[in-house]
Order: sequence, then C-alpha cells, then structure tokens
Amino acid sequence: MSFKWVLQYRYLVIAGCLVLVALAAAGNQHLRFNPDLRSLYDQQHPIVQQLAMVEEEFSKRDQIIVVLSVERGTVYQADVVELIQILTDQAWQLPYASRVDSITNFQYTFADGDDLIVSDLVPAGEYDNQEILQRLQHVAETDPALQRVVVSSAGDVTAVNISFQAESHQKLMAAMPEFVGAASALVTELAERYPQVNFMLSGNHAVNSAIQAYAQKDSSQLIPLMLLIMALILLVLLRSIYACFACVVVVIATGASTMGIFGWLRLETEIVSIIAPIVVMTLAVADTVHVVNGAIQGRSNGLAQWDSILNSLALNFQPIFLTSLATVFGVITFSFTDFPPLRKLAVIIAVGVTIAFVLSVTLLPALLSLRPLKQRQNAKPGPVLVWLAGLSTNHAKTIALCCIPLAALVFWLAPQNVMDESPRVFFEEQTPERQVNDFVEAKLAGLVSTEIAIYSDGPDSVMDPDFLNTVDRFVNYLRERGDITHVASITDTLKRLNRSLHGDDEQYYRLPESRELAAQYLLLYELSLPAGMELTHQLNIDKSATLVSAMRASATAEAAVRLNAETRNWFEREAPELRVAVTGVGQSSSELAYTYLIPSMLRGGAIAILTVCLILLFALRSVRLGLLGMLATCFPIAVGYAGWAIHSGILGFAVSAVAGICLGVVVDFSIHFLSKYRMAKVKGHTTVQAIEFAYDKVSRAIWITMIVLVSGFWVLTRSDIGLNSDLGLLTGFVILLSALFNLLVLPALLVLFDTKTMEGSAA
Repeated sequence: MSFKWVLQYRYLVIAGCLVLVALAAAGNQHLRFNPDLRSLYDQQHPIVQQLAMVEEEFSKRDQIIVVLSVERGTVYQADVVELIQILTDQAWQLPYASRVDSITNFQYTFADGDDLIVSDLVPAGEYDNQEILQRLQHVAETDPALQRVVVSSAGDVTAVNISFQAESHQKLMAAMPEFVGAASALVTELAERYPQVNFMLSGNHAVNSAIQAYAQKDSSQLIPLMLLIMALILLVLLRSIYACFACVVVVIATGASTMGIFGWLRLETEIVSIIAPIVVMTLAVADTVHVVNGAIQGRSNGLAQWDSILNSLALNFQPIFLTSLATVFGVITFSFTDFPPLRKLAVIIAVGVTIAFVLSVTLLPALLSLRPLKQRQNAKPGPVLVWLAGLSTNHAKTIALCCIPLAALVFWLAPQNVMDESPRVFFEEQTPERQVNDFVEAKLAGLVSTEIAIYSDGPDSVMDPDFLNTVDRFVNYLRERGDITHVASITDTLKRLNRSLHGDDEQYYRLPESRELAAQYLLLYELSLPAGMELTHQLNIDKSATLVSAMRASATAEAAVRLNAETRNWFEREAPELRVAVTGVGQSSSELAYTYLIPSMLRGGAIAILTVCLILLFALRSVRLGLLGMLATCFPIAVGYAGWAIHSGILGFAVSAVAGICLGVVVDFSIHFLSKYRMAKVKGHTTVQAIEFAYDKVSRAIWITMIVLVSGFWVLTRSDIGLNSDLGLLTGFVILLSALFNLLVLPALLVLFDTKTMEGSAA
C-alpha cells in the first residue's frame, strides 16, 4: 500500500485532519458526568427492576449520614445532646430533606392512663435534664431500633440520618450538589461551635458526591499529568523535540476527538467510562512510537526524509492495523456484560483506537515530513536491549526451563483470585471517605443494608399474628447470624407498643396476641407520629407487606449472594406461603457484580483472547509462529493475574476488565516482533539472524512504548477512586510483563522451536 499521497498532499492532509479533529473535539463541551452508582447497572435487569419495585412500595431511604464522635466521655453528655438536637432541627431545613432520624428525636412511647404518649426521646430544650439524659442512655443501650445503627455500643459515636426525596430520582440526583453542599456547610458551622466533637459525612449521597469530585479531579489533573509524563519520556527516549511534538499532537487529537464524538451524542460518563481518555491516549502512543521510531531508524540508515517515513509506514502498517483490530476485538467483549458503563467504555475505546490508527498513518507522517529528522545513532537498540538479545539467544534453554516453574506457579496462583465486589473499593484507603466508611463499619452497624420485603396475602394482612410471628422468627434468625450487625423490623415497634400499653411491664415486650389489637396499637401510634416520621419505610400503603432492613458486617458481594440464598431457603422451609424479595442498593449491586458482571467479563476476556489468537494465526501465516504469538499474548496476562492474587486476591469488575483493555497492547508487541522476524525468515535468514533483525527493527519501539504506556497507566494509581487505581496498576504491570516476555522469552522459544528455514509464505 502506497502512502506517497500522504506526503505529497501533506498540507491538505494536516488541514483536513485538524479540522475534523476540531469539529469532533467541540463535542467535549456536552459531556456530562453521572455520579449516581445506580446508573452503573442495566435498568431493565430483573434485579434492578425488583429494587425499583420495592422502593416504589416503601419509602426510599437515600441518605446523608452525619457521624458524630466524641473525644472524651459519651454522646449522652448535655453539650453533645444539645448539638444533636440542633443538628436534627436544622437538618429538617435542608433542601429536599424528607426525614431526619437521631437519638434525640427517636419516637419514645409510654402510657399515661389509657392514653399512648409518643414524643421525642429528648424533648426540645431538655438536653440538660439529668433524668431525661439517663432515660436517653437507657433506651439507646437497650432498644434494638437504636443499637449500633444510631449509637455505638460504647456510646461514643452517634449518627444523624438525613433522608432526601424529590418528584423523581433523576431530579434528586440533579439537586445533589445543592443539598450535599448545604449539609456540608451545616456540619462545618457546627464543627466550629463544638470542637470537642468530630464530624464525618457518609451515606450514599455523600459517596456519590465524592465520586463526582474525584472523577473531576482525575480528569483535570491525571490526564494533564499523564500527557506531561508521556511527553517527557518520549523526548528523552526519541531525543527529538519535533518527533515528540508530532506524537503528542496525535495522542491529544485522538483523545479529544474520541470523547468529543460521544459528547455530540450527549452520552454521560460514569465512574468507569471516565477513564476512557487515559486508556485511549495511552493506546494511541503505541501506534505513534512505531511509526516515529521506524522513520528515525531509516534516517540513521542513510535514507532520505520521505523514504524513511514511507519505509516506516510500509513496515508498520500491517502490524499497527492488526494491533488496532485486536484491541477492538478485545474491548468489544465488554458488550457481553450487563454493565452499561463497560459497554460504553468498550465503544469509546474501539472508536478511539480506530481514530488513533487513522491519524497515525495520515496526520503523523504528514507532520513528520514538515521538518527534517536528523540522523542519530540512538535510533539503534541500546546496551540493555543488546544485552537482552544476547541473553535470550545464548541461554535459550535456561530461560525456557526457568519459565516452567513460573508457569506452574501461575496456574496455581491465578485461580486463587476470588470473584467479589465490595463498595469499599470505590475509594482508596487514604481518602477521607474510605476512612469514614471503615470507621462506621467498626463503630456502628455499617453502611450496606439488605432490604427484605415480605408479602402476605392481602390488605392489612401484616397484622395477622401468624404473619407477625413468622417475621419475628426471621428477625431473630438474622440477629443470630454472625454477619448481621443490625436488624430493623415493624415487630420491634409492635413489641414496644405492647409493653408501653401495659404499664411498661417488660413481660409484655412481645407481639400483640390478636390481629385487632395489633392494628389498634399501630393506628394509635401512627396518629401520634409527627410529620415525616411515618412508618412507610417498614409498611406499604395497604399493609399487605413489611420491609425488614438488615445491616451487614461483611459488605462483600459473596456475602450478599449467600444472604439472599439463605434467606430464601429459610422462607421455603419455615413459611413457603409467603413471597419475599431480597433487595437494596448495595445488595443488588453486589448480586449483579458477583452473579452476572464478573463471570461475563471473564468469559468475554476468554473469547477476546481466542479471537486475537486466530488473528495472529492468520496474520503470521504460520501455525508455529501463531502458537508462539498466542503464548506471548496469554502468558503475560496470566502472570499479571497471578501477581494480583498475591497483591489483593479480589477479582472485581475493574480488574476483570484489564484483560480486554491491555490485550491490544500485549498483542502489539508480539505482532510487531514476529512480523519482522517472519520477514527476515522469508528472506532466508537463520533463526538467530531473524531475531537480530526483529530486535533491530522493533525492540527499541517496544521498549519506548512499554515505558510510556506503563507510566501512563500507572498515573491512574494516583486516582482516589479505587476502581481506576486497581485498573491502572494491573494494566501497567501486564504491559511491563508483556514487553519483557517478547524481548527475552519469545526469542528464546524461537531459538528452540523454530529452527527450520522459511521460504515464501509457508512455514
């Protein structure tokens, strides 16, 4: 394929490319980030639809949790109780606030003759009444509705839960910056007035807001940092300011135009797809380095400017095309998942890789032709690469033998990774949000709630004694489990009412004996509740179902799936006539990740690797070389996952995505090396001579690409979002392993297993 037209019409090519890039890049102004973690999942999936159905029946509890920790004493001190009252009262005034729960406004019940009295546990202004403070401590330490979820066992930590509602979830998310900002301002003000108390914000709205802030930080800081690091490395390794400039132009143009196209389509980015520009631009580096390095080598060999550029394009066009094709096949396997952001990420990367390929064979050579490339000796492999080449060919058997125990270790370690997805991984350990989450899990019941909706057979059937006793037995079963830290149920409220209406006699802390009595108690209680404190979070409108909330100590996906299965087994055994729905935002997310997302990504990765291997067999037109190329592609990825088993052992969806993301780069190294090797073999060179030829043509480009890409992906480890950090760390590690395998192990295997001469196009 002739590329003379690119150089002959270079000004027209440059102008055309830049105009198209500018038009596409203008769409970046329309990109919007969606911080809502619910958007990560397919809204049509049965698990998500079940969550929506239960939330429609019962009041949804989207919250900000203000955690208060006292440095000395307990939260039952007068000054701390005063603070809690003030915070509770002012929290009601926050935009979109629909409910506030704290130890001071807990609805305390007692009987006054034949009347049921319902009031705040600490009436307004009574924070310094010692009798009330003693009652507060007694109730907080004994009532199951408060234990660990609102106040810690030691009494040194308490939580104020603020719920928010709007006409729709979309409107609430749009208003999130407003009410989260107002809540933060309120906490800041109170923290100045009460320095003896530590204030922390948590809850799903605080998490969503933090994710949005960190994602914007990644976009505004990590991308410029990545570009700066890549440019400096390219400048040092290429030793050509103009060649480095041309590469950076293509890389930036690729990232800007790719994201701009999706901006024009009005697509939102999320916590996962926000990394797309970094992935696309780092992958674009591989194409540009091969073209530029080939042109510099041509000049070093005495070729004229144009001839060196055209020769580089002729040598690298097919490998770059095959690498781009392999990358597209690799990431497109994300389309097999029930995870919309990954499907979106796959399309973005596929489009970006295509744009990178087109710009690398048009804009880049046109730019290179504008200024003369100096003849440099540094275009040849350096001492390290020469040493690697000699080591590989002279000690082939030793290297191959060393790989055997490594392979055995890999086959043992890689399966040790456990499929899981914990909400804790959204933030790195050094972030305040992660520290608050860990603190809440240690001191309180935690942040991950599983909601179990239990349906009876008709209106008001929840009041049936048999139904209530079944629910109570189930609640006791949950409380006896070691992984459940708190359970909230309507049965606790009915027991408390029954006790209050019998003169607070502890013997009557049990469920009412008749349906009529239970209904009467509940009616009296509901009529006495203040606005906003209704029981709609535990009972649906026609009282045909109740919602039991269980807080889990273990927030892992495996634990969530196990809880669902064991809950259903309990009802099948104890009450098969009742219908149950096990759901909740955290519960549903964990089940989706564990049951559908991670397995489908692993299957997709296997399909991608198989597809790429078939491309290698076709491209190299040699079964022997194709099999070696397959090994060079698969082995570094396998070693990477084995290393991950040592580092973490948790196989979440970000780590599962690494195989598809880095597959194109991994196969880039093997395609370029083996294609040049095959070219020499076809010309009649011996195996060692062909290896030396391949080393001369591509080793330096592989080395430069590896350094630049590893640096680029390891920039992601600076992200405060755990998913991005994990993805960047493992991807960079796999790319490093791939470069070392192709420059050290692959030549050794060629020496051992490809000793025959090659004529024409046959092996």
